[in-house]
Amino acid sequence: MRLLNQKLDIKNLDTFFHWVGFLALCSMALLMMITDKIGDRSAKVMAVLGVLFLCSRWRTLVKSPLVLLVLVAIVIQLLTWVGMQLQHPEWAESSPKVERLLAWFMLIPVAYFLNGDQRKILFVFGLAAFALFISPWVTGGGWQEIWHGLSGGRVDFGVRNAQHVAMLFGMLFITFCALFINDLINKSVSWFKTSLYLMLAAVSLIAVIITQTRAVWLALAAVLCCFVLYCFFRSIQRGGSFKSFAILAVVLVGVFATLSVTNLSNTFEKRIAHELSNITIALSGSDQYRSNTSTGIRLDTWYESLDWISERPVLGWGGNGRDLVVKHTDRLSEENKKIFRHLHNSYLDTLVNFGLLGLLTLVLLFYYLGYITIDLYKKKTITKTVIVTSSLLLIFTGIVNCFESYMYYSSGTYVLALVGGALLSLHWKSTKILD
Repeated sequence: MRLLNQKLDIKNLDTFFHWVGFLALCSMALLMMITDKIGDRSAKVMAVLGVLFLCSRWRTLVKSPLVLLVLVAIVIQLLTWVGMQLQHPEWAESSPKVERLLAWFMLIPVAYFLNGDQRKILFVFGLAAFALFISPWVTGGGWQEIWHGLSGGRVDFGVRNAQHVAMLFGMLFITFCALFINDLINKSVSWFKTSLYLMLAAVSLIAVIITQTRAVWLALAAVLCCFVLYCFFRSIQRGGSFKSFAILAVVLVGVFATLSVTNLSNTFEKRIAHELSNITIALSGSDQYRSNTSTGIRLDTWYESLDWISERPVLGWGGNGRDLVVKHTDRLSEENKKIFRHLHNSYLDTLVNFGLLGLLTLVLLFYYLGYITIDLYKKKTITKTVIVTSSLLLIFTGIVNCFESYMYYSSGTYVLALVGGALLSLHWKSTKILD
């Protein structure tokens, strides 16, 4: 009897800590972007509990390609640190900091606590979206800041800076557009839900515009082009049915209506025109662009990084790599050197810090997420809407990371953890890897 009671107590304790981990995940989803300290602590609690639970299943998980990739990421960072200690000790970090690449794998404990439960996934996603929508009143300037944005000013709602909040709202815009289109295709009987998706997509689009981040606008334009191609090929497969194009037309009309009603087209045009000459000069191959501008600063740091990458192409310069590039370049003013400590490009940051092996780790991570998404669709675990949305989000993420180092900030790892963790949790459930 005592042994039975002991087993029951252990099972209850396991359940208790599992719910503690899930509540920590909910706290992270809700607070990470609006209160960094609490959100970060919640993420650490969730990660520690997740790792402890997963260690009890190491015999199964050790066969997972993703877990092997985690080990590879740790080894790469250790090798880079050792190499810097031997060849450039004056620039090496005092101790190896493996958390830089491990932050990309926060999706693993997230996947564990979601456990492939669609209700949990939707609830966590809902908390993340809710947090972003209330950010103007929690961390920003409220209605006054919103009105400033609608009047042509640039806003960030107190979420790190404008580039990061624009990226987050860009992902919400894609997601709510997908949900809206899905309801139209399936002729949802709930007009309230369909209208809600449309309204949230419109609000997200307005936020994207008033944050005035050209990289996010470019990424959304690319996503739209990809969606047009998808609709075209889908119409061909259906023998010339233009239903997809009709739905696309609805989305485009909604976009232009939002721009017209809110009078944001002027903001859009001015922001594009401001850097158009610099972009044109750069695309022509000339180096006569204006340096002390958003585009110029990026081009200067990108050109400078190429020399550093060529010197240590395989393992890079360690965690201080991108900072070294900025400090030692003659292209930037002293004022800009104090402001910027990264290269505004996740891929170049990775090449400078951890070389080709580090970049390969990132590519393999995204490849694996793409692979399991396709596998889930083949098993009919997810719908066509989910796989199309996931693909568009992947394209969006790939483009915006060309112009900002999101993968080295909490905003980027936060999105990767939630979206990637949801897909991984569904994959684990479908393969019964944790049973």
